[in-house]
Amino acid sequence: MLEEVTRVFDISVRPNATKVLVIISDKSSGLDTSSIKRAAKPLTSRRIHVIPVSVGDEIDPNELQQTTTDPNSSVHVPVDVTSRNLAGKIIVRVFKGRA
Repeated sequence: MLEEVTRVFDISVRPNATKVLVIISDKSSGLDTSSIKRAAKPLTSRRIHVIPVSVGDEIDPNELQQTTTDPNSSVHVPVDVTSRNLAGKIIVRVFKGRA
């Protein structure tokens, strides 16, 4: 799945634009951390900012953390989070350091 994402960013019509990928999950993938890191490496090499979002208690936030090199980009929320609250948390991560 992450391989397909890199292809989408590669064909971008705005090559100099900041690229951001938000990964939202509420279940663990069952993959080991090295597999996740290996799959995410092309994203890092293409300077794609990954924001992993874990929802609820059925996912280990550390699993999604393997998709990014920035430990401060992760978001963990309860399953009953409002979409407005979640969107706000994601937007803060997207624009962090850009102001």
